[in-house]
Amino acid sequence: MLEVIEWIKGHIILTTYFSISTLLILILISYLFIQVPEKIESNDDAIEQFVTENEKAIDMNTEDENQQENQEIAESKLIIELKGAIVHPGVYELESGDRLIDAVEQAGGFTENADDRTINQALLLTDQMMVYIPVQGEEVIEENQINIPILQGDSEKININQAEQKELVELNGIGEAKAQAIVDYREENGLFKSLEELKNVSGIGDKIFENIKDSIMVE
Repeated sequence: MLEVIEWIKGHIILTTYFSISTLLILILISYLFIQVPEKIESNDDAIEQFVTENEKAIDMNTEDENQQENQEIAESKLIIELKGAIVHPGVYELESGDRLIDAVEQAGGFTENADDRTINQALLLTDQMMVYIPVQGEEVIEENQINIPILQGDSEKININQAEQKELVELNGIGEAKAQAIVDYREENGLFKSLEELKNVSGIGDKIFENIKDSIMVE
């Protein structure tokens, strides 16, 4: 009889342990079912936010690049006016670095009675230039024939070590952005020691330098 009682007590203890273990396992499983989805949802939100921020950064970079590209394109354009003995007088758009002969060809060339002997067809064009082509036998005052500032002598050249942005933009192919870049470079690195050092400025390559080197000086 005692053996039976002892067996029943042991069975009850084992059953109690098993029930408690089962309950603990069920509690753990319930906890995991609650926490894991929350963590997954939290991770999904973090990933979505990261992707959104990256897309915004890419869009901003693309917009900045497009604005810079558009500005550089605008700065490379020249608007000039041709008058006089030209087949099609008028206002024309050309590229930075173009010569007078390029504008004449775009306008259809000289008329038969044009006096092209007095015209420098290799003249480097600048923005807002007006060129008048006289006819043969016509007396034209030279300073009115080509309405463009002719730089003669160092005293009339732009000193890139002293000029401010508003002066630098007068140079052929130099817009506000490049002019400010010149000023910034000078403030960060000191005065220019040579004209060629200007090519170290961001946005100023060999072509632009060749266009302006005869119009600038360093002191």
